[in-house]
Amino acid sequence: MVELAREAAEAVPGMEERLKVRIDPSAEDAMVPADRARILQVFRNLFSNALKYSPPRTPVVLSVECDDGIAVRFSVENQGPGIDPESMPRLFQRFSRVRAAGMERVPGSGLGLYIARRIVEDHGGTIWAESEPGRTATFSFTLPTADSATRRRERMPE
Repeated sequence: MVELAREAAEAVPGMEERLKVRIDPSAEDAMVPADRARILQVFRNLFSNALKYSPPRTPVVLSVECDDGIAVRFSVENQGPGIDPESMPRLFQRFSRVRAAGMERVPGSGLGLYIARRIVEDHGGTIWAESEPGRTATFSFTLPTADSATRRRERMPE
């Protein structure tokens, strides 16, 4: 999954030189069954937003860790205006645009985070955002590991 994230960064102009990757040792060998093209799209959407909503030359940090062998968590953090608490519930809705002060001209259709949410949920994961207004925004998502997916299937009644 880390290589997949790096591949997504290469597809977003300007991201390679700003991306900082932190990999927790717990995630080094974690395997996630996923549709490669769709998860690339999630990363591209998150990276693109991180670039749009942060000052030039500030880092975008991708953190990867494994939550108790059940899921792998990916977090994309950027510095910038952040997101006000009132806007948080609308972030992942279709055609929703959250406009921070001074960022009214940032282009976009309001579909990127909605599409990302649909893809992550279709993979059995969750996606959410956290923000410190005026400082940072972090978008995180989880995907179940191959081991947890196998355990879930084994417990399902026939």
